[in-house]
Amino acid sequence: MESRKDVNSSEQRLLLPTLGLRNRRQISTRRARIILFFVHLMSSSGGISGMIMLAQYVVKRVGDDAGYSNVTSVDHCTSNTSDPDAKHANEVQEEATDLLTYLNFVQSVPTIFACFLVGSYSDYIGRRIMLLLPLLTAFINFGIISLVIGFNLDLNFLYIGFGLDGLAGTWVALLVVVFAITADISVSKDSRTLWILLLLCSGCIVTAGVTLGTSYLIDSVGFLYASLIPTTMAFVNFLVPLFFFQETLAQRPVVRIWSPMFHCRRLFGLFVTQGSRRRRATLTVCIFIFVFAVASELKRETIDSLYQLHEPFCWDARRIGLYNSIRTGGGNLLGALWLTLLKNCLPSEVVGMIGVLFQVAAYTFEGLLNKSWQFYIVPVLLVPSISTIPIVRATMSLLVGVDQQGALFSSIAVVESVAALIAGTVFTKVYSATVSTMPGAVFFLTAGCGVIAFILYIQGVGSTVACESALRSAGTLCRGFEPRYRRPALTEGLKA
Repeated sequence: MESRKDVNSSEQRLLLPTLGLRNRRQISTRRARIILFFVHLMSSSGGISGMIMLAQYVVKRVGDDAGYSNVTSVDHCTSNTSDPDAKHANEVQEEATDLLTYLNFVQSVPTIFACFLVGSYSDYIGRRIMLLLPLLTAFINFGIISLVIGFNLDLNFLYIGFGLDGLAGTWVALLVVVFAITADISVSKDSRTLWILLLLCSGCIVTAGVTLGTSYLIDSVGFLYASLIPTTMAFVNFLVPLFFFQETLAQRPVVRIWSPMFHCRRLFGLFVTQGSRRRRATLTVCIFIFVFAVASELKRETIDSLYQLHEPFCWDARRIGLYNSIRTGGGNLLGALWLTLLKNCLPSEVVGMIGVLFQVAAYTFEGLLNKSWQFYIVPVLLVPSISTIPIVRATMSLLVGVDQQGALFSSIAVVESVAALIAGTVFTKVYSATVSTMPGAVFFLTAGCGVIAFILYIQGVGSTVACESALRSAGTLCRGFEPRYRRPALTEGLKA
């Protein structure tokens, strides 16, 4: 307690009252990590496979409702652009894309406001309850999707599930809490980066299998049984932490402040008032790098599925599932190996810059391809880019104090939600507008986001983060930085 008081300035005490800390019983980091892996595996694999399935179902359902019951089986790959079947296929794709855009909007807008509070509240009331809330709404959302498919309900019922999920912050809020828990149970930069990357990659590997299985079910028994997979996974994913997860926040303020304005001030304070100008500038640049690096990945499954369903590829559900399995599973596994090998040879920031360059190359190539086999080159080009986003997250996490991890990841979630809203809307609208002329044009836009991220990396991060790393490792001061927290406090109350 005394060392903590020495470190906190008067300004920090105003932003984070320390009227006493609630001592927590010791928890097992091993148990926390196992449950954290399970939750992330189930949520990411069920969520991504569910969205891929939904995109295909919406295309089929829109075609059925419009009277083109066989539009998905029309061989318009060999038809000219004036063929009626090809025109019908384009119309169905445009209408389905518009519906998916509106669903994204309904989900993303409330998510932005929810993420303002999730991380900061988790610093006060704990991680557990903030973990359970988005898991519950995810189950409700997928349950409604299954009901719509099973009873052939109006597609407008989907807005209910997406809206409720958005109010709880959906997958973005879940990531906030997951990464805050990761920060609770890991200390060093390398450890934190690897744990974040391991979480993301392991989720993608399981996603590969679930997506492939869902795709085969769609072809074999239809959309209803395929939709039950993500619904069941979401239900189990809620029950496991409900009964087995322990609180990982070792210390919490006794006085809990519920005012939303207070917690919003904590988020903005990281970038406006707290710490030196150089530290604030570094955080700001990292946020912008994160936005442009992650923008190209947001709603990627939906755009890819629509792109592959269209001419000249005309893929079926099984082929889409196989491709996504290779891209998410194999690509992320190789990405983890890439970072593990290079972290001993190059600074993590350089590894991140290399990853952004490969991301630009991959999406430029995807926009130009015209044969199905060329799709399988894209995951290979994307392998080095897998480590970019975890590196940025870990770097930002080490620039703030122990009691501000939730607030930091909440601020990241806010900008990620805004990026998801803008990217999801812009990308689907661009695809809808160009689907009949140049469907791959949207990928040039995603490549442009990577170019901006690379420029920001060069201009803003290199020397600043290197100086901060020297500060952390040697205990010396870089100009513009000052030590604010003692890192060993991270592991108080934890045991292996």
